[in-house]
Amino acid sequence: MTDENTAENESAAEALVAIPDDFAMAAFGHSLGAEQLSEIPAKVVASLIEAGFSYAMRQGGVVSKKNKEGKSESEVDALVKAGRDARFAAICDGTYGTRKGGAGRGKSALERTMGAIATERLKARASAMGVPMPKGDVRKAAIVKIIEIQAADIEAEANARMSAAAAAAKALEGVIGA
Repeated sequence: MTDENTAENESAAEALVAIPDDFAMAAFGHSLGAEQLSEIPAKVVASLIEAGFSYAMRQGGVVSKKNKEGKSESEVDALVKAGRDARFAAICDGTYGTRKGGAGRGKSALERTMGAIATERLKARASAMGVPMPKGDVRKAAIVKIIEIQAADIEAEANARMSAAAAAAKALEGVIGA
């Protein structure tokens, strides 16, 4: 690679995005890591980004047969547009590619722990009633409602669990690594 290409890649990387050293992606038995990406001409990296963006936006507009049933063409077009608008918003706000359940950028460790506690309480309630655990949107709504109703208690329990986990991890210092 020439010094000119190296300079072009460095300026393009600074202008576009900082790639973490541990970054890796794979498809069909081939993989690219941060080191390989730093050696590829900036135009090729930009083309990869464009292809990924195009794919993400195309997938954002996919409407299932079930959702198309009984709808006019204009209604389906509106669903496609709404899906793509939502996908674009997720890309722009940094939540695209994170799990909808929230493990990722959207929720803190406290929020995730509170969600786990609410899920445990919902499971206990369903068991006590002799009914199966709710699924999908019903489950999500129930978890939100449990957190709303018992917020102070759940937050206190979540903080206690997190503190206990941190203390247990500290007690294991030196067991793994430095």
